[in-house]
Amino acid sequence: MWRRKNTAVAQMTRAYVKLFALLYVATTLVVISTVSYQLIQSRTADAQRIVTSLRGADIDSDFDWETWRRNSTIDTRDTFVVIKSQHETYYSTGSATFLKRIADRHLWLDHFYKARERYFYYYQTGHLGKMTYQIYIGLYEVIAMVETVSTALLVTLTVIFILTIFVIRQLAKDLNAPLLTLTQAVKTLDYSGTQDLVLPNIEGAEEIETLNRYLQSWLKQLQTQLAKERAFISNASHELKTPLAGFRGNIDLIKRRGTDHPEIIPTAIANLDQESRRMQNLVATLLALSKTANQPVMNQETVQVVPILERVIHAFEIDTQRVVERQFEDFSVTVNVDEFSQLIRIILDNAAKYSPESTVITVLCGPKQIQMIDQGSGIADHDKPHIFEQFYRGDKSHSDISGSGLGLALAKQLADRQHVQITLLDHHPTGTIVRLDCR
Repeated sequence: MWRRKNTAVAQMTRAYVKLFALLYVATTLVVISTVSYQLIQSRTADAQRIVTSLRGADIDSDFDWETWRRNSTIDTRDTFVVIKSQHETYYSTGSATFLKRIADRHLWLDHFYKARERYFYYYQTGHLGKMTYQIYIGLYEVIAMVETVSTALLVTLTVIFILTIFVIRQLAKDLNAPLLTLTQAVKTLDYSGTQDLVLPNIEGAEEIETLNRYLQSWLKQLQTQLAKERAFISNASHELKTPLAGFRGNIDLIKRRGTDHPEIIPTAIANLDQESRRMQNLVATLLALSKTANQPVMNQETVQVVPILERVIHAFEIDTQRVVERQFEDFSVTVNVDEFSQLIRIILDNAAKYSPESTVITVLCGPKQIQMIDQGSGIADHDKPHIFEQFYRGDKSHSDISGSGLGLALAKQLADRQHVQITLLDHHPTGTIVRLDCR
């Protein structure tokens, strides 16, 4: 089945053809109507001059008629004059035969007779006393002139159409060339990650250059996202490999030595429990990251902050046996309470993990701001830009501290969803301040 092309060139060509056809019809109608009107007006004036001439001649006898006819300059081949009086009718040359030919013809618009195909006559009457003048003037020259003008117009416009359609198509191709180049460049991009996603700089119409810039910006973001996803998969695999290796090691130990040395079984089971909890926490955090990344924020409500802080801190103190010093000034915030509570707990857990157990964690709450202060070793300046990245562990001196490197990444994601800004500051003489600025 034939299917017409829908390229930009084809669309512009079809639009031009439609526009040209419309202009051709309009131009032809205007030109032909104008020419026809002017020519008919000219024949009308000729008929009126003949009537005026007949009135001036005051024809009331054969002698007057013959005198007028000899002196008249009318073309008797297509102009016929009939004069009727009470007692006599005078016919110019061929008039009697002409009247017989149109005897059964109808008068159109009070002024036109059709004698035969393509032969039309203009009819005009006049009166002087008891004399009636009938003038029939042929319109053959008018029709011939209209046909000549129409033919000339058709030929001229056809030539113009043929020439301009080539110009239009070439112009469309020139305008479309940068877009085709850009399309081909996008088609040939390698998304496997082995090469950088780069588009050439395309010069053309302003819209094409703007599209090119947006595509280049999008490709940079895509490449960054692909790199993050590859790093995430690699890091997740690495993090899962450690507890799985612990699983296998302890199971193998029980298989090999459990029968002869049953005393090692409780220790091996404790290790299995520890590794399973580590894997459970890792999977739970991964699921939380995925869930919050793909779902809209729901169930937001305006609440007071202090009751939320008290509830989270109380649970934290029970779970960790850490002391939290409070300085609260209440304010309201519009959040999803569960996600906001999870954000606070992640930061508190992180503070407990990286500060000595003997130190106090301080939580300050003031107008639209919450600060959580620990007395740990702090965060190095070169680590701060990356601290919220997934699986980022920061200073190597903390490598002995258990964790997946996903907690702060989840905290940042939760904060963004609740329109809370997280800022990391140094606490003197030691430690870190995590400041939450609420909307």
